[in-house]
Amino acid sequence: MKARLRELTLTSGLPLEQLLPCCSEVTVQAVLGPDPGEGDELFEFTVRIGVTAEDMGPGGYAWTGKTLMLPAFDPKKVRDAVFEVLAGMEGEDWASVVSQLREYMRWEFDAS
Repeated sequence: MKARLRELTLTSGLPLEQLLPCCSEVTVQAVLGPDPGEGDELFEFTVRIGVTAEDMGPGGYAWTGKTLMLPAFDPKKVRDAVFEVLAGMEGEDWASVVSQLREYMRWEFDAS
């Protein structure tokens, strides 16, 4: 089983493209569900903007725990980073996939 991205937005529900340029950090919501399977669950991660380019990987971004680091906000790079994480995850069941996802994102059922 894998995870499938169903939606990626700002926490306000707005598309990523509507982020105001003055932000240095923003929380992004990913609606993910099992593939194959039905159902959606909410995951969140932080995007930190303004990180120096030498700290980035070949895709122009880097994950540090539940934070995605970018030199400048780029919705395409945010999507690419999420798709890269999802491509590397697979498990016997949804619980095992969620366990892997929680290394990069906060799950809606995690205690604050």
